[in-house]
Amino acid sequence: MAPLFLPARCKKYGAQYFSLVNHIAGEEKATLGVCWRTDVAIAGRVFAPPKVNGEYPKVRLLISNQDHQFAYELTADGQVFTIDCPYPNSVWSVAFVQVEQSSAPQMLYGSPLSFSAIEHRIGSPKSQALRVTQDLTSDSARNRVCILIPVYRGFMQVQACLNSVLQSLDDNKAEISVLVIDDASPEPAISKWLDDLAAQAKIILLRNTYNLGFIETVNRGLRRAAMMDADVLLLNADTLVHSNWVDRMSHALYSAADIASVTPWSNNGEISSFPKIAVNSPTPNFQQIMRIDGRVAALHESGQISDVEVPACCGFAMLMRSEVIRQIGLLDGYELIRGYSEEVDWCLRASAKGYRHLVATSVFVAHAGGVSFGAEKIYRVAQNRAVIASRYPSYYQAYHQFLKEDPLQDARHLIHSTLLEDECDWLMRIESNDVGKISSLRALPAPIQGSYERIAVWENRIGSVFSQKILQLARLLATHVVTCAVEDRLVHLRLLIIGEVSEALWHTGVVDVLPSIGFKQKPLLSNVEILGFAGCREVLIESDLQVALNIDQVQVNEDFDPAMYLDNWKKR
Repeated sequence: MAPLFLPARCKKYGAQYFSLVNHIAGEEKATLGVCWRTDVAIAGRVFAPPKVNGEYPKVRLLISNQDHQFAYELTADGQVFTIDCPYPNSVWSVAFVQVEQSSAPQMLYGSPLSFSAIEHRIGSPKSQALRVTQDLTSDSARNRVCILIPVYRGFMQVQACLNSVLQSLDDNKAEISVLVIDDASPEPAISKWLDDLAAQAKIILLRNTYNLGFIETVNRGLRRAAMMDADVLLLNADTLVHSNWVDRMSHALYSAADIASVTPWSNNGEISSFPKIAVNSPTPNFQQIMRIDGRVAALHESGQISDVEVPACCGFAMLMRSEVIRQIGLLDGYELIRGYSEEVDWCLRASAKGYRHLVATSVFVAHAGGVSFGAEKIYRVAQNRAVIASRYPSYYQAYHQFLKEDPLQDARHLIHSTLLEDECDWLMRIESNDVGKISSLRALPAPIQGSYERIAVWENRIGSVFSQKILQLARLLATHVVTCAVEDRLVHLRLLIIGEVSEALWHTGVVDVLPSIGFKQKPLLSNVEILGFAGCREVLIESDLQVALNIDQVQVNEDFDPAMYLDNWKKR
């Protein structure tokens, strides 16, 4: 995670970056570089150990996009360099090679850099309101789909994803193109396999000369799809699909003239997750996917479940109407860094034009999640969600209201009961694991002696009523120093947040943070163990939430009074 913080540290904090640079460079003192974007220029630093004579080595800086490359020679002494952006409205990969060695280009931390603000519309005049230009419910208006799959790493999952897509093509009536973009994958096996598929004319393959990041890779695909005049089905490379899934998603997209995008059910689909909303579950195998997807398709066809409007779609599998892409433009890679929440921003821009978004309840797509970004995901999610919250102040409130009311609940329950009747082993395994978690309270280990007493906050989500109450409590703690006696020691009170943290909550200075742990993650210490070691005597949870912890629990709802709670806490 350390390299993620290097650009901001080198840009803002003077000489305070040295310890971080030394940590990343390691004992071998490897040469490394970092870059960041200014208004009109590329800035950065390159660090190398001095030579025996005390001089710093030279490096050749390479600044490249898909069409151009520029080279600059500079001294790797850690001083700031500034280079005017060669062309506006472009994304630039920044790398260096060592002049005195025959080395491969090495990316600078912070690369690529986007100088493209939310991109101009593709060939359509400006429009401030929804325009229906044709009969969008006719078959002829929805028979061309470009499946866009950005690829970076994870050969086994990329292979499984593409095999499932290619296997499904004959089951669909739509005219489908499979467009794969290799974002300079570091895995040669991926690139070779994609070359073989392209040579067999099974896919259209584009390859970025240098890594341009997820958002710009998608935008490159959106531009190509515009030349095909096709709707775009953005699909993560860690998904599995089945049967005539494209036709079913297209049917949902064109069920009304004001639908901009649709997303399917998934085991890992945020708002459209199954069997529990906004909860990730293990990825089913292909045989299990066939059963689940077949059941939801049958239930939808029989009219027992219907598509449901959502505030925004989840980008792991999102079908986007070509007309809307032409009106509102591409994804925003300028403020939203590398990936995560870019599809939310696109959906909300479409909503501002009068469009809506749906969960296509007739489709289930399996999704592993987190393959390309790994540990970086936690940082990027927090970074980009702050941008969304700033641009669309009401979005997270609407999102959490959706989670609370759960308009998908009836459909989910019907699918759930149908699959249990079918003895679906995937769902039965999830059910048995959940029962085990609820029935056994998890004991906390003994606390480590320290100078703080902590109140735990379970699964905080930015924008919810729960998080607003927690922020009020944190501000009270920040403005009124709260201490208590523990075993003859005077300790200060802090909050231990599990989940998401807003910038305002960070700035109170009284919180420690643990990101939520996904079902596949195996940390050295679990959240429960850390709660015990941190000395948490109490946990604040959202109303109606059940947590299997052997610790006092306080439910937080709209009537929760942070000041009264704190007063009562001090009296114990």
